[in-house]
Amino acid sequence: MSKRILYIDCFSGIAGDMMLGALLDLGLSRSHLEEQLRTLDLPQWQLRTDRCTRQGLGGIDVQVQYPTTEDTGHGRTWSGIRSMIESSELSGGAKKTACAIFERLAQAEAHIHGVDVADVHFHEVGGVDAIVDICGTAVGLEWLGVDEVVSAAVPAPGGWTSAEHGRLPLPAPATLACLKGCDVVATNDSGEWVTPTGAAILSTITARFDSLPSMTIDAIGYGAGDRDPTNRPNLLRLVLGTSTGDGGSGELKIEANIDDMSPELIAYLMQRLFEAEANDVWLTPIQMKKGRPATQLSVLTDEHSKGKMIQLILEESTTIGVRVLPIQRHRTTRRIESIDTAWGPVRVKVALDGDRIINRAPEFEDCQRIAREHGIPLKEVFHRIIALSACPSD
Repeated sequence: MSKRILYIDCFSGIAGDMMLGALLDLGLSRSHLEEQLRTLDLPQWQLRTDRCTRQGLGGIDVQVQYPTTEDTGHGRTWSGIRSMIESSELSGGAKKTACAIFERLAQAEAHIHGVDVADVHFHEVGGVDAIVDICGTAVGLEWLGVDEVVSAAVPAPGGWTSAEHGRLPLPAPATLACLKGCDVVATNDSGEWVTPTGAAILSTITARFDSLPSMTIDAIGYGAGDRDPTNRPNLLRLVLGTSTGDGGSGELKIEANIDDMSPELIAYLMQRLFEAEANDVWLTPIQMKKGRPATQLSVLTDEHSKGKMIQLILEESTTIGVRVLPIQRHRTTRRIESIDTAWGPVRVKVALDGDRIINRAPEFEDCQRIAREHGIPLKEVFHRIIALSACPSD
């Protein structure tokens, strides 16, 4: 089984702008990024990107510029930011990722200040730049077709920093709270290497902490921090690749036969399993002993998520047991391409057998948006984009 893996090599820490810069350096389309982010209800802003060097290594420095008199971020609540994201035209996957990152920040702030999550007011992380960094990261992960994120341990130097609430110890309380459950390594240095935004992004999207996984490297991107210290390259490195094997932890199929459960409850269980990021879920009509009609529930997942899936099935269904079977799945290598159309850039998934293209499929979210905006039948949008993507040079 092959999959697209993103490795976060945070040897010099992580911040939201560093993450966005590294994604752009990996190949995230800037035009697509800006097109998506413009659908957020934010004051006028501009995205500035500059190629720079840190200790001789090149990377992309991202700056979000906007009139500070129009947006301080101090009045933004978690519920207000969530409403802004959900009412935007970001894809469903990008919305889910962005909301999950902000929710982790909200929970951290609520715990630190002893307030309810609904009453959390964001300060620095409620500004335009943080919203662009977080939502831009969500857009970038989807654009690049990332299936799994693996991260190195997070460096945690000490010291002090100034914030809205005054002088705070490093790592900042919100940063440390967001890193709960993450692998952290102490350093002898001082300074704010990891910001709350960076910590929330990393801890939300990372599936596991490890060294560089076995994979075929497709691209490497560097995102630059604002400061340029003399003792280290202030860069975040992202490595994007395709796994070369299952690493001894292949896919699993979890099955349960259910003969005494309402169809409405089964549909709800399917929804919960997909929300928990099952790889796939399906139902099969079966006939059990004594001729009873029943339903077989099948879930594809991996070893990391097995326990979570089993718990959901046992809690939300009437079954009293499940079967877990090892599965080997062979998938083609995939990449995401962008093609220019009369409706703007559209993403197309390309499947390859070696160097040979064997299939193209337009992204459903892009096609659906075009169909709705221009009043065109969805099937016609699909056909026209497939025709545009079939280049003779392939």
